[in-house]
Amino acid sequence: EAAEDAENQVWQAKVTALRAQLEADQKAVKSMAAGHKVLRDQLDWMRHQRRSLEIERATTLVGLYTGWFHPVLNCRNLSEAAACYQEKDFAT
Repeated sequence: EAAEDAENQVWQAKVTALRAQLEADQKAVKSMAAGHKVLRDQLDWMRHQRRSLEIERATTLVGLYTGWFHPVLNCRNLSEAAACYQEKDFAT
């Protein structure tokens, strides 16, 4: 019976160690998930900034080529800007 008790204590120690490792791993996973969300939010913000810059560049190019800025600046992309330009009948 003493040998059985000793074996049970060994297994109990192993289970305790595994539980502690599991808790540590769960904390690490939560931390990584939070870090992943932060990185994903930053990436979304950077994509939004890139889109804004592309739109600004497109409208600026249309304005430079046509000498006509104001209504075009309200357009969301180059094809919409071109449509705005043609609607106003500024094309030669």
